[in-house]
Amino acid sequence: MCRANLIDMGWELWSTCDIKKRFRLMTSFRHSYFSMNTPTAISYTLASFSGVQTQKSIGKSWKFEAIGQFNFADYTKNRSVKIILEQYTSGYGSYRTTHTKYIMVPGTVRKSFGVRGGFYNLFSPINIGETKAENGRKAFYGNRSTGTSDSLLFGANTNSGSGVISQSGGYTSMNSLVLAAGLDMRTVTNLVVNTDSYGTRSNRLSSNIYIDVLLAVFNNYKTMYVSNYNDSSAFDIKPYGKRPIGWGFGWQFANPQHAWMSMKMEFGKRPEWKSNGFSGAFFDFNFGINIPFHIKKLEN
Repeated sequence: MCRANLIDMGWELWSTCDIKKRFRLMTSFRHSYFSMNTPTAISYTLASFSGVQTQKSIGKSWKFEAIGQFNFADYTKNRSVKIILEQYTSGYGSYRTTHTKYIMVPGTVRKSFGVRGGFYNLFSPINIGETKAENGRKAFYGNRSTGTSDSLLFGANTNSGSGVISQSGGYTSMNSLVLAAGLDMRTVTNLVVNTDSYGTRSNRLSSNIYIDVLLAVFNNYKTMYVSNYNDSSAFDIKPYGKRPIGWGFGWQFANPQHAWMSMKMEFGKRPEWKSNGFSGAFFDFNFGINIPFHIKKLEN
């Protein structure tokens, strides 16, 4: 998962259930084990302990998503389907060429169009020092958790006001609940042919493209501990501006009949804090194995 100021690597488990060609249920859970630009724990100094370093955990990013879909159109279409017979590579060094031999065979392709909706819950660390400023302000502000009136500005590339302490670095995290609604288009090809010279060849592919509108229910930001403040106090932080609406565009494919390679890609802009940079921009890429199960009562 890649988003503005943060690159994650991890694992994801997702499931898709098609019910009688009209309904589809999708769930996924993603958890990172490595995050660039953001540590899993920060050290801050408590003045009362004379410089003793204390660890405060930020946590690793994760995301849970649940989507339901209703297909308002589902039909088959006759068209020519590409069947690859042979592929090989010739040449040497950097001068190599891939040759593909294929035939076009009359076949049937299933298409469906649907509306989808659901939600996702996202937990994500934030490197505040790399957030962009807007209108001469820093991206976040904070007040002491103890209830005093001291304020602290966060973010980068701006001047603090009179009597306000400036903090250009630090780490926090965001917990978001976001609603999603959009459209989906799916294409399924499942053609097997027997050839005299090349044996059995096939074209089995299920791919779908979707686009969603995203609406934030809430974005909660974790308490931040500031290491260079005079007493390393905890601050409850909030963004100066909010962007409650975002969007996402995705594509995924898999083999509908057998365990095989699968791939999913999604990019867009999540509803987060408001800035003049790429706040909320994200790009997700997943590569794995698809294991299909067929239950006749749900298929017919």
